[in-house]
Amino acid sequence: PWLGGTFTAMLLSLAGIPLTVGFMGKFYLVVAGVSASFWLMVVVLVLTSGIGLFYYLRVVVAIFSRQPQTPVATTVLPLAGGLTLAGLTLLLVWLGVLPSPLLEIIRTMIA
Repeated sequence: PWLGGTFTAMLLSLAGIPLTVGFMGKFYLVVAGVSASFWLMVVVLVLTSGIGLFYYLRVVVAIFSRQPQTPVATTVLPLAGGLTLAGLTLLLVWLGVLPSPLLEIIRTMIA
C-alpha cells in the first residue's frame, strides 16, 4: 500500500492536481501562455491534462481495486529505497504547497 500510495501521488502530480509540484508547473505554463497570448497552447494544455488525468486515474483504480487470483510473491522494499520514496513524496507535496524556495533557486540561476 505504501508503494501504491507513492505511485498515486506521483501520478496525481503528473496530472496537475493542486497541492503537488506538478500543479505548480502547469500553473506557471498557463500563466506564461496567457501573458504571451498563446491561447491555442493554453487550450491544448488544459485538454491534454484532462485526458491524461483520465488515464492516470484508471491506473490508480487498478492499483487499489484488483485482488490477485493467485498468491503473488511479495518483495520487501529496502530501507534506503523506502526512505528515498518517502522523501520524494514529501518533497512533491512540500514544493506544491510552498514553491518559493525552488522559485528563488531558479531565479538566481537565470539572473
